[in-house]
Amino acid sequence: MGISGKVERATLEQVKARLAWLRERKFEMEKERGQELDLSKRIAERKRIEEEEKRRRREKKKAKRRARRLQMEGEDINMNSD
Repeated sequence: MGISGKVERATLEQVKARLAWLRERKFEMEKERGQELDLSKRIAERKRIEEEEKRRRREKKKAKRRARRLQMEGEDINMNSD
């Protein structure tokens, strides 16, 4: 059969070689798709996304405060009219 039940333990050199091969393979695959590995573009895109999320959270918080303030004003009006 050619199959042994024994598991061979990888050496440090084998692991390093495998990681280098995987890194190179990933780079080649991205290159084939026309997507050059550009770290500065990736960082800029991530920063833009984070800023957009931060802006959305601020707007949501402001809307919540506005709603709470309107509710409190409505309760004050109801109390004053009694």
